[in-house]
Amino acid sequence: MGDRKDPGKPAADAAERSAEAGLPTTHTPTLILASASPRRLDLLKQIGVTPDEVDPADIDESAKTDERPHDLAKRLASEKARVVM
Repeated sequence: MGDRKDPGKPAADAAERSAEAGLPTTHTPTLILASASPRRLDLLKQIGVTPDEVDPADIDESAKTDERPHDLAKRLASEKARVVM
């Protein structure tokens, strides 16, 4: 029963878990919206999310021949992340 958590102790927050794992705790995640779509920004605001920065990635968003929507979305997300990082 050594793995069992103390029910009287609150769960550790992310910073505590990072420190326990030996990871840096000073990094604050940044949300960069790599889209020029006003609708995308509006949707995020509707759920209470405000990007730290809006930096539209200038990439070709055309689907490749026979590319499935799921694969297109993953590829575009990766390409946009590379461009704005």
